[in-house]
Amino acid sequence: ENTFIDEVRAFYNIVDAMEDIFKVVEPAPINQNAYGHKIREILTIACTEVEYLLLRFLKDNGYEDKKRYPTEDYVKALQILKLDHYQVKLKMHPSLGKLSPFKDWTPSKPTKSLFWYDAYNVVKHDRGGNFSNASMKALIYSIAAIHVLLESQYGQKIFDKPMYSSFESCFRT
Repeated sequence: ENTFIDEVRAFYNIVDAMEDIFKVVEPAPINQNAYGHKIREILTIACTEVEYLLLRFLKDNGYEDKKRYPTEDYVKALQILKLDHYQVKLKMHPSLGKLSPFKDWTPSKPTKSLFWYDAYNVVKHDRGGNFSNASMKALIYSIAAIHVLLESQYGQKIFDKPMYSSFESCFRT
């Protein structure tokens, strides 16, 4: 129960930060390539949360304990959780259409096949040369990925007022 609550609270904080960005830059299709330091910062936090959720899933299901887990390990959750089957929409921004953050994820290119995760990775290693990769689109997809991971592990009703709180997801599956 504590882990579940912690994961929902972390997601809520990340969503809250994204919605602060939305107060300045409308998440309309025309602005999907917008980038900046705050977007990069939230993208980094969101992608590390994705890594955490995938790692917890692997460890909770008996995956070998190692010092480092590359995306070649994380992609093993793809088939089990059926992550590539999920589609979500931002409730308050339907013009963005359906998002499927794990749709193109492949074991042969586990980092590069997720454009939003690859964006995080290249910006993390070389912000100066790749700063524009930390885009609004990458940010939205990374947070959609957290929604999908939580729902795939805890069920469809996870965002129906979890723990009787007022929180609900900004995404609809």
